[in-house]
Amino acid sequence: MASTSFVPCTLLHILGRSSALVAITLIASVVSQASPDLKIVARTSRSFAGKTITDETVTYVRSDRKRVEERRQFPMLLGPRQSNYFRIIDEPPIVTITRCDLEKVFTLIPGTREYRSQPVQRPLSPEQIEAIRARRKAIDASKTATLLIQTETVDTGERKEMFGYTARHVITTQKQIPLADTGGLPHERVTDGWYIDVDTSVPCDRSQGAGFALLIGIGGSREEPVFTYKNIGKPESGLALITKWLNRSIDVLPDGSTKPNEYPGSAASPEDEGPQMQVTEISTQPLDASLFEIPRNFREVQQFRRMPFVPYWRQALGWIQYYWLRLKQSLGMRQS
Repeated sequence: MASTSFVPCTLLHILGRSSALVAITLIASVVSQASPDLKIVARTSRSFAGKTITDETVTYVRSDRKRVEERRQFPMLLGPRQSNYFRIIDEPPIVTITRCDLEKVFTLIPGTREYRSQPVQRPLSPEQIEAIRARRKAIDASKTATLLIQTETVDTGERKEMFGYTARHVITTQKQIPLADTGGLPHERVTDGWYIDVDTSVPCDRSQGAGFALLIGIGGSREEPVFTYKNIGKPESGLALITKWLNRSIDVLPDGSTKPNEYPGSAASPEDEGPQMQVTEISTQPLDASLFEIPRNFREVQQFRRMPFVPYWRQALGWIQYYWLRLKQSLGMRQS
């Protein structure tokens, strides 16, 4: 209240009452425009064993607080591994609320009306980052790098309007290049995306220090590769509106020879469609304050179960299908 009364009084003495009111209105307008409330809806889809898996993330941001709602799916094997009998299972929705004013992060499971709380992990300060970098240099001074992680970021120059913002087309290629005869093979991952300059962070976001995570995560044992890093171009730090991924690798054939391969999916299932992310909604409408509060009918717990319960009858179906297919195959072979 003290600061609120001080500003009008100072302006009244300098500008007079009418001019002060105009100035206060302008200040309030600038503040409100500098950090509007945000709601962002993003969907990620990928395929697995011929089935489509869809995840949805809804992010709400207001000043010093953030709410993230996650709805995810995953393939669950029902029956023996050989049956290839999968079902797409919905994980219980999970909500994360970050409150910088309380210095706490709350994790909620709406289905069971339970939540957990933990202190906010503060981002690393520039001084801490420099200290860690110095320690890592001292530790690795006597080691020879065996794996180069090279990241090349290219702005294609293409632009288009998306959700009222000017989006830029950026392609990022991360290459893993063996520098020694360690048995490793080169691999690269290409991220093709459209980005805008929208900040979704809050002051206490741990992710603000995440850009240094790779540098402080260098392996040091003999069994692990010793990493070195090289960046080409300015790394993209904007909000991704559309991204798709492509992998390139060197595959080893049964006869020991190698051949280059390119696939959108994972190395385990290259025939599957790779993941694609798309933002479907961006809103700057004012948000309800209750979004960042813990509902009164929720109870605090030390831990909770996130994996969904799969009825025994559904699991039994997988086994029945597996043995039925084996029986059909056996009868077919006998008839032939």
